[in-house]
Amino acid sequence: MSNDYRLLIVDLSVNPAIYRPVDHWRPHVEALGVPVDVCRPPDGDVPSDLVAYSHAILTGSEASILADTEWIVRACDLTRALEARQVKLLGSCFGHQMLARALSGRAFVRRTPTPEFGWVEVRKTGGGARDPLVDALPDRCHVYTSHFDEVFPLPPDWERVAQTADCSHAVVRRKHGRVWGIQPHPEIGVDEGRALQASYLRTMTECTDILEAAWHADARDDRIAAALVKGFLDA
Repeated sequence: MSNDYRLLIVDLSVNPAIYRPVDHWRPHVEALGVPVDVCRPPDGDVPSDLVAYSHAILTGSEASILADTEWIVRACDLTRALEARQVKLLGSCFGHQMLARALSGRAFVRRTPTPEFGWVEVRKTGGGARDPLVDALPDRCHVYTSHFDEVFPLPPDWERVAQTADCSHAVVRRKHGRVWGIQPHPEIGVDEGRALQASYLRTMTECTDILEAAWHADARDDRIAAALVKGFLDA
């Protein structure tokens, strides 16, 4: 990896006692010798100087991308500032949705009619330009997912890369080639995925019916996170 690389993890989790996305993403980046910094917009922590960063990962969150809380607005502003500096961006789940909302508009995110929780098959659609991250994604793979919201419709300056049975824009790429979003959580393994579902069932009691009905219990995980991170850094 280039000595000029430095990656910012934008931690969008609300309750780190339940969900700690930095712990899942950081090892894959540091294994490639790339230094990592972390900021937490939900705590008011947003860097004022972005000049050091070549790449950024926007994590998932327990929040809804449709909300207009102060920290979500702040995180959207940060996303636009990173993109304006031509920092390469990768978003997962809430981070994937934030890329669409911040860079293309709120009209391109919605409450999904088909929530997904557990392990799903992701299938490439054959659309979009080739790049190292797209090439690192297998034609078919199984990953953990957990979402009530989604990117829909696809913004006009984006390309669809892959879909699941219930999420038509599971992996997307902005056409200029510096921004990628993935709805699932390739960084979350089987044990973590089961623990998250159990935590959500305890803490989101108003959503119990949805969480149980949308649960995909067959825990098949193809562990693609390391290859995706390398593809992202190579892109």
